[in-house]
Order: sequence, then C-alpha cells, then structure tokens
Amino acid sequence: MNYVEFYPGDYMRDTAHLSLTEHGAYVLLLLHYYATEKPLPNDNPTLFRIARSMGETEKEAVIRVADEFFPVSSEDGLRHNARADRETSKARTRVESARENGKKGGRPPKPKNNPTLSETETQPITQPITGSKAHHTPHAIEEQRSKAIEQQTARPSASRFAEFWNVYPVKKGKADAEAKWKSRKLDAIADQIIADVKRRLAEDRQWRDGYIPHGSTYVNGCGWEDAIEPGRNAANSETPDYLVGAI
Repeated sequence: MNYVEFYPGDYMRDTAHLSLTEHGAYVLLLLHYYATEKPLPNDNPTLFRIARSMGETEKEAVIRVADEFFPVSSEDGLRHNARADRETSKARTRVESARENGKKGGRPPKPKNNPTLSETETQPITQPITGSKAHHTPHAIEEQRSKAIEQQTARPSASRFAEFWNVYPVKKGKADAEAKWKSRKLDAIADQIIADVKRRLAEDRQWRDGYIPHGSTYVNGCGWEDAIEPGRNAANSETPDYLVGAI
C-alpha cells in the first residue's frame, strides 16, 4: 500500500504509555506491515532489521512493541495487527472496485435530465416556453435572468458631460475633458459644475473679459473649486471675440 489513513486520536490513545524508542519501533513495524500488506514474521532478528534496532535497549523495545501490538496468530504463526488487517482489506476492496470500473469504461455517466420532470420542464432553453408554466420552470427563470443581465450590461450609462459641454463657452480639448470627467465620475456633481459655469459667465471678471480656460483645462484643474473674481458692471460685460479661448 502506498497510501493509508492515519487517525491521530486513535494512535495517541493506544500508544500513550510507550517510550520514545518504543514509538519509533512501533511506527517502523507498522509501516512495513502496510507496505508489504503482510503480517510480520515471528522472528526477532528480522523484526530488529525492520525496526533498524542496533543496541540492546532498542531490541528490547522492538520485542515489547511486537508482543503488544502484533501478537502471534495461532492460525498461521505470524504476527498480526487487527487494525492494519482491516485497513488493508478495505484498501484492496477499493482497488478491486476501481479495476472493475476501469474494465467497464470508468464510472457510469450521471443522467443529464431528471426523469421525474415533465417533458416541458426538460426541453432545451432555446425553445420558447409558453402556457401556465412559462414563468415557473427553472429554464425559463434562468433565461429571464440572463436576458435581464444582458440588457443591463448593454445599456449605455448616461453621462452628463454632454450637458456640461453644451454650456461651456470654449469647446477645446473635448476628448481630454470627457475622459477626465468619466475617470473622476463627475456626473455626481454635474449640477454644481454646470451652475458654476453659468455663474462665471455672468459674474467672473476674467471670464467676462474673455480669459476663459479651455474645457479640458477647466475639468482637469477642477475649475469649479476656484474663487470667482467679481466682475464689472453690465455695461462692460461683452466679451471681445478675439479673447475668447485665449487660455
């Protein structure tokens, strides 16, 4: 056996009285038992070699462990461990079962459809489901959910950048401004920004004098956070055409 299940609780319960040397002897004897899938010989020199025991103290430990955990069977005269015999038998059963399944082509495939379902409930998703069961079958529910997700994904997210750009006077650097708008998610404060633009056009002295930054400059620099410089009276409010967009 190349694999065996180990139960620490059982081991500690059954071997709590052993010394360190006896623990080593027991483990080596048990591993040999599993590796060969055979009981141990009732021959002390052979047991000593299996347990790698060198001195007299180690040999005495091997004999004590062998007598306690591997008693000699009256049937075959060999040293048996009841737990190891059971585990070996179970392992052989698993191996034999796997071998038989392999000869038959492996494990049988699981049925794709539940035989208890009606014909309507097991029809392919691609077929329309009508009638009273149209909204109750698992396929119909899953199909409706998928369509809802697709529609939600395909629906373009509304952006208020167009509103801002429509009121902003210097329409230069649109692509850069729009990219920055989206990256900063400025839709959330679009009303504030649009109101700021309108107010600056009416009140900011520099804007009314024509010193208006490009749209991209305004967005990149968060222009709505700048202070508004009071403008002149309405008589001087006209913006010279040659100054618009100078910045």
